[in-house]
Amino acid sequence: MREITILLKKALLLSFFIFSFSLSKAQWVTIPDANFVYWLDNNGYSGCMNGNQMDTTCSTITEDLLVNCPNAFISDLTGIQYFKSLKYLHCQYNQLTFLPHLSDSLILLHCYQNELTSLPVLPSSLVHLWCYYNQLTSLPPLPNSLVYLYTYNNVLTSLPLLPNSLLKLECNFNQITSLPALPNSLYQLACGNNQLTSLPSIPSSVRELYCQSNQLTILPVLPDSLERLTCDQNQLTSLLVLPSTLLQFTCTYCQWSTLPPLPNSIYNLWCDHNQLTSLPNLPDSLRYFHCSYNQLTSLPELPDTLYYMDCSYNQLTSLPDLPDSLHLFKIQNNLNINCLPELKKFKGGPTDFNISNTGITCLSNVIQYEVTSIPAIDTMPFCDLFNNPNNCDLGWNIKGNVVLDGDSSCGTTNDGIGIPMVKMNLYDSGNNLLQQVIVNWNGDYAFNTQLGDYSTSVNTTNFPFNNLCPSNNSIASNLTVIDSLDYNVDFRLVCKHGFDIGAWLVLHHPNFFPGNVNQVHINAGVLVQSIYSVSCSSGISGEVKVVINGPANYLSPLSGALTPTVNGDTLIYTIADFSFVNATTDFAFNVITDTTAQSGN
Repeated sequence: MREITILLKKALLLSFFIFSFSLSKAQWVTIPDANFVYWLDNNGYSGCMNGNQMDTTCSTITEDLLVNCPNAFISDLTGIQYFKSLKYLHCQYNQLTFLPHLSDSLILLHCYQNELTSLPVLPSSLVHLWCYYNQLTSLPPLPNSLVYLYTYNNVLTSLPLLPNSLLKLECNFNQITSLPALPNSLYQLACGNNQLTSLPSIPSSVRELYCQSNQLTILPVLPDSLERLTCDQNQLTSLLVLPSTLLQFTCTYCQWSTLPPLPNSIYNLWCDHNQLTSLPNLPDSLRYFHCSYNQLTSLPELPDTLYYMDCSYNQLTSLPDLPDSLHLFKIQNNLNINCLPELKKFKGGPTDFNISNTGITCLSNVIQYEVTSIPAIDTMPFCDLFNNPNNCDLGWNIKGNVVLDGDSSCGTTNDGIGIPMVKMNLYDSGNNLLQQVIVNWNGDYAFNTQLGDYSTSVNTTNFPFNNLCPSNNSIASNLTVIDSLDYNVDFRLVCKHGFDIGAWLVLHHPNFFPGNVNQVHINAGVLVQSIYSVSCSSGISGEVKVVINGPANYLSPLSGALTPTVNGDTLIYTIADFSFVNATTDFAFNVITDTTAQSGN
């Protein structure tokens, strides 16, 4: 018994010796920040931790290349200096006030959105330094390897010497009074919102220069390579010579009365909030044009490429021809504009059309598309001899209206609404088709022709209506010097006999997935109503039947939709009069997919 006890003691001593030897090999340091300890424990380093103690010899620590700890509420990164092989450190969006020594192999440092007041010595291998949105008052010497430096929104008053490797420098929103010499490698310089009174020489490599909101009175010679220039809100007193490569030019709030000649390459021009009284020729490449809040009384010819035009808050008295490419058009608060030029069928149609606070009361021609406008202009009347107080030019000489005849009388009593989307044909005296237009949402249409003999008719190809007035579906116009306008070339239509009921579309959102609730829309009802916004099936009753074929079940109607009778997998809508049905919203419901549904069901 005694011998067994001795052997047991020897075994315990041996185990203690081995454990002590193991501890003597590790080198433990204290990690003071509890949030950093938590992050280490939960991001693959728990084997190197013992409470708040970290083993600096642990291979996971010494060999790891990436630490990515954003938004971790860390205020102290002490311990990061033991990550000897670290190349990438992401510690943004924390509460750091300082950084310890960093790995000599570090390539990328993202420490933005912290509370840093200074940075440690930067490794000679560093390529990316993103330290914006801190409280930095200065930067350490920059390594020769640095390519990207983003240090905006700090309190810097100066920058250190810039390395020859630098491609992008963003130091805007600081208190910098002067910049060091710019390297010949630089591609982008963003130094806006500082206290600069001058700029150093701009290298020929620079493609983008953003120097807005400073105290600049003059700019250096701009390189021929420059593509984007933003110099607004400065004190520039002389006009620039713009490089021929310039694509985007922003010079708002410069108090200029004239602009320099514009190169043919420009596609985006912002010159609003100045004192401009005239503009130079606009290049054919221009797509975005902002000249609001100036003193312009006229505009030059607009390029055929123009997509966006905002000339509001000026003193314009007239407008040039509007290009067919125009999509957004703003001329509000030009009190002396009384007439619009001919409004063509812009590609896609304007989505933002504002002519408020102008003298415009009528249109020179029909707008053949639906627009969002202030005020609504797609319902404005034509300018004509009886409604043209500003003597605007007319963009038509034959005009009329297409309506649904309410009582089949060919008279004006009981007329229905105008029928949109009808195609109208114009023929010459030899019955040759000259023009085609689409009736607008009020049922209005117009043609612009020369003097001569013409005839107008409704295009009845695949047409759900019968012409009633005139019975021969054709109205003649004789335009002469004495009488060059033909008014009231009107057509009244009646629905064809029979009915025109059907279903044509099934939509659902989102995609069907096990356990999902999906919205399903069935488009069904009067077919002609979906195209022409009128009903030709008054008094027609019937049923709409929907069958759900697959592992899904009807759940409920959508808000505002009809409620069906449910019989197993079949939904039945009993309709007393299809003319009262909204084909796109009445047959809409929720479906729930079975949790056991398989792909392909």
